[in-house]
Amino acid sequence: MAEYILSAFADEAGKTPEEQIAALIDNGINYIEPRSFYGKGILTLTNEELYEIKKALDKANIKVNSLGSPIGKYPINDPFETHLTDFMRAIEICKILETSNMRMFSFYIPKGEDPKKYSDEVIKRMSALSNIAKENGITLVALVVTIIELLILKQQSEEQKI
Repeated sequence: MAEYILSAFADEAGKTPEEQIAALIDNGINYIEPRSFYGKGILTLTNEELYEIKKALDKANIKVNSLGSPIGKYPINDPFETHLTDFMRAIEICKILETSNMRMFSFYIPKGEDPKKYSDEVIKRMSALSNIAKENGITLVALVVTIIELLILKQQSEEQKI
């Protein structure tokens, strides 16, 4: 029989950790994929706020399945260095919340442009992020936007054995 973990975003049920935890408990869900608290994105929370959230989750026996990060949810032609700063913050948050999984996206391709034009840049960025994640014990869970991006990621993983 297949085993799986059912987790949920809970920020649509409330802004505070208490509201989100109550929604999870009411629905019999023991895992969360946090993306925001207090109306703030997960990457903008202070370490103090994150430790308080972790304490509340632990008290309710709720575990973090994956960090609901916005990493890669940027236009592909934005400077990559800015995103690396956000990515390193996301890794730090994974460690605080004791999860080894991070949700990410595969970058936005400009509307109306051929995705193949950006395949090398997508592979370059995804490779850099996956290497940093691997060094930090983090598994990236990539959400792809198009079939082309899925094929690019498949090719990347086969070529680089990621």
